[in-house]
Amino acid sequence: MVDHGTEDTSNPLDVRTIAALPMHTHGRVIGTTMHQETLFSQQRVTEEPDICRNRHRRSDTSMLADQRVNKSRDRELVYSYIKAAGSYGMTLDEISICLDRAPNRLSGRCSELKKSGRIIATTATRKTRTGSWAHVYVVTA
Repeated sequence: MVDHGTEDTSNPLDVRTIAALPMHTHGRVIGTTMHQETLFSQQRVTEEPDICRNRHRRSDTSMLADQRVNKSRDRELVYSYIKAAGSYGMTLDEISICLDRAPNRLSGRCSELKKSGRIIATTATRKTRTGSWAHVYVVTA
């Protein structure tokens, strides 16, 4: 059971720090709808194993999407945002806002970073745009 009383709002992200990081807009946001390339228009990019394959039960579309993601580039990008946030950390939702990508396009990179020990999910939580609670990720020492 998560203790939602650990919400940390005392140290908001320094907007200048986040603004200094490269912004990547692979999808366009129009209103509240994100438009992305189709899986079939993208070229195969990676041969890395799919860390989330059990979660999506080897769905054909998920397997196609996994093959067309530049995981190492995206993983380092996610890591750089979490690192820039310092001890305040970032939730997946906050990272997705900064990178203008849907959270499901980045959650695998967070899972890979956690598995490798480069980041941890703290006990602190913050609300997402939808009002759900999300763990805060920070870089390990």
